Amino acid sequence: MTARRSELLRRLKSTIPPETRRTIRARVARLDRARWGNLRRFEPFSDHYGFERGTPVDRFYIERFLAEHARDIRGKVLEVGQAHYARAFPGSSPGEVDIVDNDETNSVATIIADLSEGNSLPSGRFDCFILTQTLQLVADLEGALQNAWQCLAGGGVLLISMPAITRTDAEYASTDRWRVTPSGLETLLAGTCSGARREVVGYGNLTSAVAFLMGLAAEELEDSELTASDPYFAVSVCARVEKV
Repeated sequence: MTARRSELLRRLKSTIPPETRRTIRARVARLDRARWGNLRRFEPFSDHYGFERGTPVDRFYIERFLAEHARDIRGKVLEVGQAHYARAFPGSSPGEVDIVDNDETNSVATIIADLSEGNSLPSGRFDCFILTQTLQLVADLEGALQNAWQCLAGGGVLLISMPAITRTDAEYASTDRWRVTPSGLETLLAGTCSGARREVVGYGNLTSAVAFLMGLAAEELEDSELTASDPYFAVSVCARVEKV
């Protein structure tokens, strides 16, 4: 600020009565004041990510990502837990679908394996591995990625999602271990998936992150509030990793 400008401001202030200056300062302060409304709370609106209200915000992003890469879901497909996404999107062409789980009581699982254990998956078998919302639960993150990578056939694709901004999963509190940024997942993939062609993207923004933490559903946000992208407030981080 120049000396001339400082002098002009000083003179301007001297012409405004002190009470008026206090009123102006109070009004300016109110303009920037947070209005919490019913967000001032210790419990979210939903304790289950918003499932009972509609589509959880992170699911909106994950399904958007998978829909964009539906053509990669082809041939021999591996998915975790159940075939939730293998046949869900137009443009996909799965043939044989295998389900991997470390829970022996899962009646639909065709492979019982701990992803953290090296070579627990058959080598070079799958054309696509849908690996969504699982890696945050494994004990050995790098080991699980290496295992997933070695189970792909040539030309196969990993479709990965991991949480960035989210609550701890109450159902898996003792094993919910990891959160990543886009650059964090990029670093992990560079060290575990040798020679891969990869694309990592973060989905979300401040509004959708707050909504997700509060347990609101995607349907409660405007389209523009969901689709806006802010690299500093990623809710979900997704990656397409191709074995070339």
